[in-house]
Amino acid sequence: KIAQADVMFAGSAISLSPTSIVNDAGESAAIDGRYDIASGDFQVSLTSSGMAIASLRRQVSVAGAPLLGLATSGIWSGSLRYDRPPVGATASGAGVAASGWTGDIHLRDTDIPFEAFAQPIHVLDADASIDSGGAVVKHLSMTVGGIPAQGEYRYETGALHPHRFRI
Repeated sequence: KIAQADVMFAGSAISLSPTSIVNDAGESAAIDGRYDIASGDFQVSLTSSGMAIASLRRQVSVAGAPLLGLATSGIWSGSLRYDRPPVGATASGAGVAASGWTGDIHLRDTDIPFEAFAQPIHVLDADASIDSGGAVVKHLSMTVGGIPAQGEYRYETGALHPHRFRI
């Protein structure tokens, strides 16, 4: 639910001021963003101190947010940002970031299915950092098929074998 949102139009740019999203359980997240129709420049940020992943499941899976987009349940907190530079800009250009998600999130009591496992991994607690190179999950406490484990996980964007677990 969004009680109020301030949307501003300036030339070819549309901006959303920080806006609170509240789910049925009263958990909240803040979202803000900017899109320039002429250049294609797009940024959006999402921050929460704790919110059910199911509340945003449809939106984050469609947007391709790493880890959250794969999760089927659980609680997330932290900050995520998506950037898409102007059309024609390159990541090697001065001050131009690569397209994609960045941020730091915390996952709690989260189920994430992986092809390599017959059952979803149940993340009890984990800290993740996301950037254009992929995702790094540290302090990972989980169960796989009911067996408790601790370790780390890495996802390397574009790698032949992108998923790396150390359990």
